[in-house]
Amino acid sequence: MWDGSDGASYERGGDIRRRLFNLAAALSLVLCVGIAALWVLSFWTAGSMVCNVWHRACWAFAERNLIRLEFHEYREGDEPNGVGFYANPDYAKQSGLWDELRPVLNPPVGMTVNGRPFNRSVHEYLLPAIGLGYRRTEYPNSQRVGYRVYVPHWLAALAFALLPTVWYVRVGRPRWRYVRGCCVHCGYDLRATPERCPECGAKPQAAVGAAA
Repeated sequence: MWDGSDGASYERGGDIRRRLFNLAAALSLVLCVGIAALWVLSFWTAGSMVCNVWHRACWAFAERNLIRLEFHEYREGDEPNGVGFYANPDYAKQSGLWDELRPVLNPPVGMTVNGRPFNRSVHEYLLPAIGLGYRRTEYPNSQRVGYRVYVPHWLAALAFALLPTVWYVRVGRPRWRYVRGCCVHCGYDLRATPERCPECGAKPQAAVGAAA
């Protein structure tokens, strides 16, 4: 027969989950705002960030509403960690990130470059119309594999905005309604009927407990 001895542990677990959810929502909101700001900035200037960790090179490039994330094994001579800004390329005279969304053909068998065999295998999935793409490039001769992911700023910002939106609907809006003396479910003013909402029938205290 259960005596409720683990009830406190259950409550603590729920409190930890709520705190983690609030923290994740806050972090997602910061990333959403940051990417939105970079989105606007990308129309005037391009930027890059290099981070080499755990023998992996992680690069991020952004220009004109397009982000490229690149991952490959760290090699001697790779760029050091850092952040930089530079002018957007003139697409009429030079290539840029959007040009990388064109299909890349695998070289013919037996092709040589500077007298050495050039063997490369490319697997890609591209949607250049909206700026989405994935490319995996493998060089069997040197046992190197590189990955590139292309995503527009607006889509990345939208993805990071989902969790803060869920937090607002499930936590923020009910709390705001409760503080104003309204029903946390439908927003009806409960100052004249504090015991029960005449609009949806919910009891204020029970509704607040469900929202928490």
